[in-house]
Amino acid sequence: MKTFAAFAISISLIAIGIAAPASAADMNGNGPRSMKDRGPSGVPVPAPMPYEENYRYYLGVGAGWSFHASGDIGLTAGGYNGNLPFGDVGTFSGPTSFSIFAGRYITPTLRTELGLDVRSNQQRQRTLSYQARLNSTMDFGGTTGVQPVTNTYDVTRTEDVELRNHTSMLNVYYDMNRGGRFNPYVGAGVGLSYLHFARGSSEAVTCRHGSPHPITSAPAPCWSGTAPAGLPTGPLATSNMNAQSGIGLAAALMAGMTYNMTDRMHLDVGYRLIYQGAKALVTSSSLGTCTGCNGFSGSSVMNIGARVDHEVRTSIRWDLW
Repeated sequence: MKTFAAFAISISLIAIGIAAPASAADMNGNGPRSMKDRGPSGVPVPAPMPYEENYRYYLGVGAGWSFHASGDIGLTAGGYNGNLPFGDVGTFSGPTSFSIFAGRYITPTLRTELGLDVRSNQQRQRTLSYQARLNSTMDFGGTTGVQPVTNTYDVTRTEDVELRNHTSMLNVYYDMNRGGRFNPYVGAGVGLSYLHFARGSSEAVTCRHGSPHPITSAPAPCWSGTAPAGLPTGPLATSNMNAQSGIGLAAALMAGMTYNMTDRMHLDVGYRLIYQGAKALVTSSSLGTCTGCNGFSGSSVMNIGARVDHEVRTSIRWDLW
C-alpha cells in the first residue's frame, strides 16, 4: 500500500512538472500562435483622412446675352421740329458680352472674384422726313417796301446712334453644394460701368416754294430774304458726328447652377440683373450753316441715362491651385 502511494505521488509530481512549463509558455505568449501572431509586430496604419478641397484660386471665361433692357434716352430739340424719338435702350437689340475673371475660394461655400465684361456695340438708325417753314423779310421797293415772306423746305434727317457698355465687377458667390455634381449658387456684385455714346447725323434740305407774293398773291419761288436774315434757296446738306463717354457705379444680383464636370473644371449657367449708372450726352446741329434760319436751325441734345439689363450668362471655371 505504501509502495502504491509513493508511486502515485511520483506520477503526480512528474505531471505537474510537465504541465507547469507549458502553462508558463502560454502566459508569456510563447505557446502556439495563429497566423496573425507570427512574425514581428506590424506598424499601425493610419485611418484614411476625409477628402479636403485644396484648390484656392481659379480663372474663368464666359459669355452672356441681355434679353431685356430698360433705360431712358432723352432728346431735347433746340429750335427745330425734327425730333427723332429713339424710345429707350430696350429698342436696341442685345447686347452680347464676353467675360474674363479670376477668383478665390474663401470658405467651402464662399468665393469672391474680380471680372471684366466687354459688351458688343448696340446700333440703331432712325430717319425722319418733314416740312419746315422759315420766316424772313423781303424789300420789294417802292411803296411796298419791306414785307414778310416765308419759305417751305423739305427736310430729311437721318441719325445713327451707337452705344457701348462695359463693366468691371467685384462679385461674391455663395455655393450651396460645392462637393456635389450640381451646385446651385447665388451672388451679388459692385463695380464700375463705362459708357461710350456716339451720335452721327445727316440732313438734306430742299426749298419747295415761297409764300405767295404779298402784293399780288401770286405763287412765288423761294424767297432769298433780306440780309442778314436771308433765306437759303438752294439745297443744303449737312452731317456731323459727336461722341462722349461716361463712368458710373454698377451693381448686380446673380443666381444659377454649377455643373462640376471634373474636380477642377466647373460649368456655370445663370441669370444676372445688372444696373449700370454711366451717363453721356451728345449735341447735334440741324441745318448747321443755314443763314437766316434763326428759330429753326439749332442743336438738339440726346442724353443716355442709367440702364438695367436682364442677362443670361454661361461660363467655365478652372481651379488652379
